[in-house]
Amino acid sequence: MYNFCIKADQSLAESFENQIHACGRLLINNIETDDRIDGEPLFAMSGKTIEQYRRLLVQFNKKIVLLDCSAPLADAEQYRQAFRKAHLLGVENIRVEPGAAAEGPDPGSLPAGLAEILKIGRSYGIGVVLENGRGSRLDGGKPIAALLRQASAAQPGLIFNPLEFAATGRHPFFHVFYSCRWKSNIGFLRVNDGLFRDGSQVMPGQGNAEIKEMASALLARSFRGYFSFCPYLAGMNEDAYGEVIDRFKALLLAM
Repeated sequence: MYNFCIKADQSLAESFENQIHACGRLLINNIETDDRIDGEPLFAMSGKTIEQYRRLLVQFNKKIVLLDCSAPLADAEQYRQAFRKAHLLGVENIRVEPGAAAEGPDPGSLPAGLAEILKIGRSYGIGVVLENGRGSRLDGGKPIAALLRQASAAQPGLIFNPLEFAATGRHPFFHVFYSCRWKSNIGFLRVNDGLFRDGSQVMPGQGNAEIKEMASALLARSFRGYFSFCPYLAGMNEDAYGEVIDRFKALLLAM
């Protein structure tokens, strides 16, 4: 069956434990989280605190499939601490920020520090993933392809965020995904939608992010990654998450 994951953050509930309960009510066991849990940074957590969170995950059958790490790419020591503690929590993937769009003759060059982070990730068996975004190094299909070529064999995974393309007037499926050669790097598809004219967010299937086409194409390639639900709508809460998930399921059923 398809893999869904959901962002456990303040839009769902105040505490991490209550966020876990909210995910349970939405019938999703795969979760995403930040590297600050209940206000405490992951790299600074004590072993006792890590164990408390590990027990919560085990007790309620939850798995952290994506953890956002906010540390600067150049801070290798902080990443070592984050990966070590993420490993204790059973985290599958860590998302790092690719940085602003590169300038100069080689815009596809690897961000400083990324090669070392990829090495750390391999040592712990945790994937390192990057997400496309407006104004970032991954703003478009060509910059993504260039960065992956620079990464060579130690390639990061990708989070495909269709709204970030649609908001700049590009068709995520027809202009980017259809002709790209990095489809197999995609491990997450953000389930969001928005309009060309101003990038305003709408429910899945109501905008220009081509969610249905993206999901269909990935599934045709035997996609084993995650359909990711995050708080992209203004004022998103548990009820809104439920509606977004139901609308996406309706798109899947219509394929």
